[in-house]
Amino acid sequence: MSTLVGGKQSVSFRWDPELVRKLKEIAKLQNRSFSNFTETLLSRAVTLFDKTEEDVPNSTTAAAIKEAREYQNKVKAGLVDDSSIDTSSVEAMIQSTLR
Repeated sequence: MSTLVGGKQSVSFRWDPELVRKLKEIAKLQNRSFSNFTETLLSRAVTLFDKTEEDVPNSTTAAAIKEAREYQNKVKAGLVDDSSIDTSSVEAMIQSTLR
């Protein structure tokens, strides 16, 4: 069942009460109405399904993205020294590469 209210369509759903409780809790934390919050979530989900083939990275790009994320995680975990090379002067560059 649905009706138009103020330019928007009113829709009735039957959802699990625990799911509704959690959604309302998150909406409240974000200072949003339950309706606005769930509409935004569903809109984002639809956008994910509407992706065209152009929006999906090819296998080489996907592998590079994965590698970059794994490296960032290692840096954050302190497993990799990510000291940058200082290019402000020749001396600074030499010193930073010797670290």
